[in-house]
Amino acid sequence: MNQDYTDAKDPDRDQVAQPTELSLFDLTGLILRFWKLVVGFPIVLVAAIVLITLLQPRVYEASASFVPMSGDQQGSRLTSLASQFGVTVPTLGRTGPTPAFYASLLRSRAVLGPVVDTGYSYVADGDTVAGSLVELIGPRKGSLPIRRAATIQRLRGNLDVSTEIETGMVRLVVTARPAPLAASIAERILDELSAFDLERRRAQAASERIFVEQRLAELGTELRESESRHEAFLRRNREFRNSPELSFENDRLAREVSMRQQIYTSFADALERAKVDESRNTPVLSIIERPEIPPRPRSRGLVLRVILGLVVGLVVAIGLAAAIEFVRISRSRDPEGAAMVSNLLERTRAEIRSFPRTHRRAPHG
Repeated sequence: MNQDYTDAKDPDRDQVAQPTELSLFDLTGLILRFWKLVVGFPIVLVAAIVLITLLQPRVYEASASFVPMSGDQQGSRLTSLASQFGVTVPTLGRTGPTPAFYASLLRSRAVLGPVVDTGYSYVADGDTVAGSLVELIGPRKGSLPIRRAATIQRLRGNLDVSTEIETGMVRLVVTARPAPLAASIAERILDELSAFDLERRRAQAASERIFVEQRLAELGTELRESESRHEAFLRRNREFRNSPELSFENDRLAREVSMRQQIYTSFADALERAKVDESRNTPVLSIIERPEIPPRPRSRGLVLRVILGLVVGLVVAIGLAAAIEFVRISRSRDPEGAAMVSNLLERTRAEIRSFPRTHRRAPHG
């Protein structure tokens, strides 16, 4: 009898152990069975996306582009000329900043700090609005340093900076509202970037001038010493042409004087160029596209958001329907396990409700 009972149970056991595959008909039946969930959830999700998108304020984008001007030709000529004579000239980074350097500089506090401190004025809805960015787009609460730091961080998030390696062009896009404020911020960022870079080049030129002045004084001393040695040789040896050894020594001393004269002249020219670079006030950025007031706000991308919402909502709804169906099948096949899980959930819920009372701190004596 036991053998018969075991044999009678084996088909059911094998049937339960066999893996089930989800076919197209099963998926279709699942969707038809839970059609309200499959249709309603994406609609609700899309409606929420549309409502949130339409409630968001419209923002504007002001763009600008520029190319850094190379102002290092004179420094490179000085370096190459000095290297011919075995002299090392500190370039101080005069190899020319890359577009990536300017892209990082646009996001730095050195540029954005003065931008948020600057006063702005524009007309919105017939009223004139004036104030710094800390007052216009910054947080309302907190001390001034905290609000200023938060405003810089917010402005940094509203910047989109890209570079083109082939052309060396840097493109800046500022997102803000209203439209005149976006254009004013972009214009101010370009001004601060140009001023910062001009001051940096002046500082480099000043450092180079100091170095060249010191080296020029040393070269002047060396030149005078060489001339003195050659003069002393000529005084001692008035008839040196009749002696091969004395003629060779005279040529050597003359070459030394000529070489030091060339080096001295080169560094004298470099000193004049360094003085010119130090006092130069010409722009160092070639503006390709200046900021203009954007005529229309930035696109909200509502169509793309609706499509993504439909796809995501449909996938999530089918997943929820499959989970509900799986729980229903599991509960019908194993009612004892379902009852055990239900009891555990009730016990856990009761323990959570009683947690504040049982773990309340005793008052101090």
